[in-house]
Amino acid sequence: MMGTMHLILSCLFLVFSCVRGLAAQSDNWFDPAFLEADTLESGTGFIRVPSPEVLTGGVVGASIHRYNVKLGYGLWDRVEIGITADLDGYNLQLDGSRNQLFFGRLRLLDAERFGLGLSVGVEGVGFEDLGFRSFGYLPKPSLTNLERGYVVAGGVVPFYRSLMLSVGWGGGALPAAAFFNASLVVMPGLLAMAEYDGRGTNLGLRLLVSPRAKLDLDLIRTQSLDTNLPFAEVLEHNIRFGITYTEPWPFRLGRE
Repeated sequence: MMGTMHLILSCLFLVFSCVRGLAAQSDNWFDPAFLEADTLESGTGFIRVPSPEVLTGGVVGASIHRYNVKLGYGLWDRVEIGITADLDGYNLQLDGSRNQLFFGRLRLLDAERFGLGLSVGVEGVGFEDLGFRSFGYLPKPSLTNLERGYVVAGGVVPFYRSLMLSVGWGGGALPAAAFFNASLVVMPGLLAMAEYDGRGTNLGLRLLVSPRAKLDLDLIRTQSLDTNLPFAEVLEHNIRFGITYTEPWPFRLGRE
């Protein structure tokens, strides 16, 4: 078991250690498609840290990470809205009104135009937070007290075009905290991510299967890793797989 975990960690850190040489390649630019992939629990971003960018106007994004399904939509290249559903033990009759959370983000600055992206957003908002509690819209216990507002800024480093840095601050039902992400293109189509999400540290890899399809492999809450646990428990608590697919909506709603 210990050997397996050491192998996983060694592989992740090997990717980061090889970055300097790989990033020198001329085609290791930061493809904006990397940012059209969802976080584990909410809209577009990295592992758990949100992106300062939003979905392109008229584009639909759909993803699944473990039991968490997300559907988002871009409006006018400035707004991203969406809904998540927790399918862990999902029962349509019992959970149809209490497993959903909403998220939204407004882009204030465009990184392509200003060199720095800046956005404000909310996530983890349930029906009960929108005034529907009296109608019986009560979330299941694991989805309570997750609402958070945040501001995030970031952009590609001008002198190192394969590296993007993002930093932000969020608070709400969860304790207020700063968060940070560093993401680096280690080879064309492969992004390595390292971040502090305000509660713990995460490492991950994102693969562009195509500009529309992205695969994620993440190691979360690295500070809680216990190499003495069976691998099945580590897989349950610390490893996440996911896929995001984006597609322009056939209608013009939300397009420039």
